Amino acid sequence: MDYKSLVKEMQQFGSVKRIALHYPGGLFLAHWFAPFLSAFAVKRGIRPNQLTRYMIPTAILASILFAIPNIWAKVLGAIGMHVFYLFDLADGQVARATKDFSTYGEQLDHLAHHCSHVFLLVSMILGIIQLNRYPLVEIIALGGCMLFAEYAFRNICSIATEIQLIDKYEGIEKNTYAENTIFDKLVGKIKLLIFMFRCTDNYVLFACILFFIDWFLGTDIVLILSYIYVGSSVLKNIHSVLLLTKHIRKAEQKE
Repeated sequence: MDYKSLVKEMQQFGSVKRIALHYPGGLFLAHWFAPFLSAFAVKRGIRPNQLTRYMIPTAILASILFAIPNIWAKVLGAIGMHVFYLFDLADGQVARATKDFSTYGEQLDHLAHHCSHVFLLVSMILGIIQLNRYPLVEIIALGGCMLFAEYAFRNICSIATEIQLIDKYEGIEKNTYAENTIFDKLVGKIKLLIFMFRCTDNYVLFACILFFIDWFLGTDIVLILSYIYVGSSVLKNIHSVLLLTKHIRKAEQKE
């Protein structure tokens, strides 16, 4: 199969509709860039786990660059953050195209996110501090809440995934979008919005771009986005714990 045909095939494995709903921050990457990287990987025989391994060093390098108090270093850092997510998209596309699935690959992807998100969030916190317009104590406290929320969510999802109670590491019930009544549909939309704002990938991909608007125009968009991220993280963590507890109780009743 020629490269152009392979790119079109990768676009079919890109799950663009799902990404548009859950990860709008990476939508243009999924449609315009990831299929080309995925096609290249398939042509070269690069396995999805190899692409996953590139995520951590990419995130570390991008975070270091974004943390440097220089506008051009931050531009490179923001590009690096999008490359990080590009690898995340490509490993899934390659896995689906080649049917190269494994428990190790799932755990590796989870580990890559768990490690990378810490560096990415810290770099965003340092970037907000470097704007020099907010109390240092406030930003440190906000950063601590962001890191704790991410750490708690990842651990909750690790437990849930281990016993196969929550779908795809994200705490979303499989029938979340199969509502019948208007109330159910409204609840489903609210859950979706909470998840979108809670998703660290969405936060980082949007924040690293919006940061430059704050830098040049003196706005507070990233700070507001950070508070929304923390608030939605708290709600999502509570929902995940309740969901996990509900399933555990059901399992105990069956026993």
